[in-house]
Amino acid sequence: MRTIIVAVKISGFLLSFFLLTIPLNGQIISSRLVYAFAGIKTVEDTGQTVGDVERRLLSELVRLGASENFSLVTPKNRELLLRDIQVGASPSLRAASPPSPGSLPSARNIIIGELGRTGGSIRLRLEILRTETLATSHAVEKTAPDADTLMREIPGMVYSLFDLPEPPILHQPVPPAFVLAEPPQPVDALRPSSPEPVIRDLEGTWKSDRIFESVRIHADGKAIAHLGGWNLMLLSVSIDGGKIIVDQNEPNSPKLYLNSFPYSLAAQVAEIARPMRWVFWLSQDKKRLQGIEESTNFQVDQGAIVSYDNSHTRNAVWIRLP
Repeated sequence: MRTIIVAVKISGFLLSFFLLTIPLNGQIISSRLVYAFAGIKTVEDTGQTVGDVERRLLSELVRLGASENFSLVTPKNRELLLRDIQVGASPSLRAASPPSPGSLPSARNIIIGELGRTGGSIRLRLEILRTETLATSHAVEKTAPDADTLMREIPGMVYSLFDLPEPPILHQPVPPAFVLAEPPQPVDALRPSSPEPVIRDLEGTWKSDRIFESVRIHADGKAIAHLGGWNLMLLSVSIDGGKIIVDQNEPNSPKLYLNSFPYSLAAQVAEIARPMRWVFWLSQDKKRLQGIEESTNFQVDQGAIVSYDNSHTRNAVWIRLP
């Protein structure tokens, strides 16, 4: 059994997620309910608002998908779908002018929206359509006096669209691994008196103090960190002069930061942050890794990164699990 990762690019951002599981016999089995995001169509000139709305909507859909176990794809022909699918239309009207043959995605449902103006206000309508019939299964609509107010309404609209209770209001998400860290101790102060370790001493599952749910270290020095949900990070482990060095072993991508940021910020963080790295000493009983984490400190204000420090370090501890 192996899993492939599907990545799609929208408005300059890369969206990656686990989509299909393929057993050894080659038969493809969908591991999640899949929604196709067709985008937002406009009926009037809204300037740059439609791009902002799509990015915020994608951010919320990705976060909800991680908790509700569905995946999101964007069809290559989404411009065609936006042109041919009428938002707010009856099933009979849609049936009278269906999209071009073969243009509908293979996903179970389609998410589509329409942005327009009502008087001096901005109106956004979102719909979930059954792909085979184009019938509307769920819909939600909001009118706001301005673009900023509409953007604040989008998280609640997404939950209503999926017939879920609206989540409580949260403070601006801040990555616990990057901010408010106490000054790290000198690494040499943590050196145990045990002999120099070997990779086999590290083999097993470890509990991280902050970022990861767990880390599995293998005898060949490769490791996999579970970030929560379907997200993983590949790591490599080496030993240098008794120090255990754990390096991020894959390029930065938004999935690595979704535990701490909404998607729109995670995409920015992935472009800026240096690869993560840990420098540890192994305790004498071989049950504790203690040292420092080398990462990036971000200052976020009103949904935007205002500054960052790529020389940031913090104390870090991993505990071996039974």
